[in-house]
Amino acid sequence: MVSETHRRFLADGGHISYGALAKDKPACDAGGGQPYGKCLPARSGNPSNRGCSVYHKCRVGN
Repeated sequence: MVSETHRRFLADGGHISYGALAKDKPACDAGGGQPYGKCLPARSGNPSNRGCSVYHKCRVGN
């Protein structure tokens, strides 16, 4: 028995287009509703340009 989802997948062709393989394009195009936050990598929680203080208990030399 073929499910509706399986039928739709087979009707779609089941292949990756050459446009999807373009190296200069992000994996997701966050246009419109922007579901992936514009596909930017997460920022570091501890940027190296932040100062160090005794309160933060930074390593020696920072």
